[in-house]
Amino acid sequence: MRKAALVVVAVVVLFSSVSLFAADPEYVLLPGSAVNVLVDETINLGIITIDANGNWHDIDITQGVQWSMNGKIGGDDPSEGKLTAQLGLLRATYKAPHTVPKVNPVAIAVTILPQGPIKSKLTLICNVTVIDKDNMFNVTGPGQAPGMYQLDDRYSNPQMQAMLARAYMAGPELAINVSAMQPRGAGGGEMYHSNGTMSLFVNSTSLGEHEWTLPGASATTVQLTIAGKSMEMYSTGDCLPHGDSNCKPVSTKGATRIIAFDQKTGEVSGSFQGQVVKLDNGKPSTYVVAIGSFKTKLQSLVPAMK
Repeated sequence: MRKAALVVVAVVVLFSSVSLFAADPEYVLLPGSAVNVLVDETINLGIITIDANGNWHDIDITQGVQWSMNGKIGGDDPSEGKLTAQLGLLRATYKAPHTVPKVNPVAIAVTILPQGPIKSKLTLICNVTVIDKDNMFNVTGPGQAPGMYQLDDRYSNPQMQAMLARAYMAGPELAINVSAMQPRGAGGGEMYHSNGTMSLFVNSTSLGEHEWTLPGASATTVQLTIAGKSMEMYSTGDCLPHGDSNCKPVSTKGATRIIAFDQKTGEVSGSFQGQVVKLDNGKPSTYVVAIGSFKTKLQSLVPAMK
């Protein structure tokens, strides 16, 4: 169990700004049909449409929007979490409870009456699984089940932990690297013996939220790599428009939060959440949502292993 509750990370998910619908839009509830979230953390939910090319679009005003949590309209149960609809009702936030709820996952649903060709009510559901783990990450998106990677409990030896989860200073930046695996696999993931690595850079060791930025003299970035049947890489480095040789480098929307930093022991912990982009042959392609947590020690402050 985690010794200290995580501080809420409130990250605005990036939505493309397009107000006109396609002839037959596909309505989707972000971050997807299923997602993992850490105890005490907040995730953002939003209704978008996806066109035939896989691009995300904001939706315009809709009617009959109603949010529910585990079948109950609204939602503010300390044992299940707190669901709060935002202004306009097209977005909401869910704050996970302090402990894993008895009913897990928590079903967050929204019912809408869309404008345009679709005239009947739609109900979109996101099943939120609340977890209590350090050194983990997952990515999820529309039509994509969350794949969780964590530093497996089997590696309990302190020296092994220090090798698989470590932090160091890279100039003004705090660098964190964690090697993780999908649980229950014989040496990795259940199907493909897959493993994952998260490489984080934070622009300082200051407590609080650090918004993601483009690499530079000092930056906050996230890079996630999953190696299984194939290699997948996700990054906060985006490029608009995608595929254009003269595209503009931008950062996706998200933040890394440093929750605690012990100056004596060098132990640092925190979390991250936001939108990342999948890289295909080095070029940004598909958007997904990523969350994760870390807890490790600065190498310079860790006694030499014998």
